[in-house]
Amino acid sequence: MPEAVVSIPARQDLLDIWEFIACDNIEAADRVRDAAFRAFERLASMPQLGTRRKLSNPGLKGVRLWPIPGFHQFLIFYRPLEQRGVEIVRVLRGSRDIGAILGEPS
Repeated sequence: MPEAVVSIPARQDLLDIWEFIACDNIEAADRVRDAAFRAFERLASMPQLGTRRKLSNPGLKGVRLWPIPGFHQFLIFYRPLEQRGVEIVRVLRGSRDIGAILGEPS
């Protein structure tokens, strides 16, 4: 069965997002978190669903992008795994300097 392996940086991203939203609304923070995990499951079963990103950082080869359904300002960066699902690399708000966060040259 395909699975979503969530990297340590992605886990921290989710925690940061949850804490930021929870300052105003814990239920909303929970909804975003739950939607993210549902999206991870969907991506694990359909790894080619997202848009391929051409990034110069060699550590991000093959990374794809998928917005969290219902919360499109949050973007899931993931990598398909050979016959095993996906690795969730990062989960970032689209308004952030994503290139800098991902180690892309400016």
